[in-house]
Amino acid sequence: MDAKDWVAIYAAVLSTITATGQITNLLRDRARLRLKTWWDSNDRPDAEYRHFIVSIANHGRRALAIVPPKVELAQHRATLSRIYFYSPDEIAGDTHWYPLENLEPYEARELGETDAQVYRYEVHRTDKVLSVQLSDRTGLRRRRRRFFWSPVHRFVFYVQHSFWSLKKQAAKRRRKSTT
Repeated sequence: MDAKDWVAIYAAVLSTITATGQITNLLRDRARLRLKTWWDSNDRPDAEYRHFIVSIANHGRRALAIVPPKVELAQHRATLSRIYFYSPDEIAGDTHWYPLENLEPYEARELGETDAQVYRYEVHRTDKVLSVQLSDRTGLRRRRRRFFWSPVHRFVFYVQHSFWSLKKQAAKRRRKSTT
């Protein structure tokens, strides 16, 4: 092997080390969102509404501006059956909860390093929480947490939901035709 071969080997090793360092820096220097959810334990057991709480924390190095998260809810009542996204009612301050205005678009909040924000939703006792979605200021979905065991469970739920709503619509048509 002559000098040209040694230079080529040295260049290949050096470029591999540089590429590895760049990739690890790229992966390390990003926002990492942690999502925690729980039901408020201070709610009365006989209350019609209960509070669902979502906490978002940034554990990454890069700051990220996010809008308040949306909760996907399923309502099944005698007069109503729908799946929709719900916005938070309150935001946690230093000592207590502050109400949020239900205006679109929301102001984005900058989540810096190791920064967290807590939101509270008032949910009817019979509603089922399907998922929580986090989006940044541009509308790009950053994180989605589903509250189903598996895709099969989610599929079964949607089939039951659509069957129930079709059955309800057929009952309405029958009532209309008889009157």
